[in-house]
Amino acid sequence: MTQELRSVKNALTILKCFSPEKNTLGVTEISNMTGLAKSTVSRTLATLAQEGFVRKATDQQSYILGFAIINLAGISLSSMRIQQEVSPALSQLVVHTNESGHIAILDGMDIIYIQKAESSIHTKMKTHLGSRNPAHATSSGKLLLAYQGDQTVAGLSENPLPAYTSETITNPYKLKEELETIRQNRFAYSKDELTEGVSSVAVPVIDYTGIVVASIALVGATARFTPKKISEFASLLKQAARESSHNLGYSH
Repeated sequence: MTQELRSVKNALTILKCFSPEKNTLGVTEISNMTGLAKSTVSRTLATLAQEGFVRKATDQQSYILGFAIINLAGISLSSMRIQQEVSPALSQLVVHTNESGHIAILDGMDIIYIQKAESSIHTKMKTHLGSRNPAHATSSGKLLLAYQGDQTVAGLSENPLPAYTSETITNPYKLKEELETIRQNRFAYSKDELTEGVSSVAVPVIDYTGIVVASIALVGATARFTPKKISEFASLLKQAARESSHNLGYSH
């Protein structure tokens, strides 16, 4: 095992020591529980503290879990709820259109796929549950970026964005213009931008707070995504998203 893998394993072993019954632990106690040397425990805890996964307790000697763990737990619970409420609509869309589909959430400048439904027609999608793709090169990603705050959009780098095909939007200013169009149309379209020959259409899913929390999208061969089909898919997706948003408590 390499030193890097050993360090990761040590960190995970230490984090697993915390529980509702033992939510405050010191270096010696963790060392006794794990069999790791005190120096290793101390060094690993210092690294975890820097990243926000643990923090010093009030006695300044022992440790408790940090806010990064709470944030990850919140994302996990939120994703599970979204997946539960939106998946039925996604499955119906896939059956109705015979195109594949997925549900995605935004994480920084990436999207994470939390649900996927395959059609009977094979499409070479670069997606599987838990996988990431660059937001600027996907319909789901552009859709979710469009509904972030002005500060997020304004903060896009002035440097060219990574290209994945000849159709990828790499100019940040052009991307910002497209995000404005997406907000006006309430759907996003991607043609050959991540994978040549693959296109997609995405619309927003809104939760009870009125915030866009996910996208629901149809994905298929570019040859099938004619202008007429894109319009049809966008309409079907919007209807599915309205039902899903209602299930998440959105009442407008």
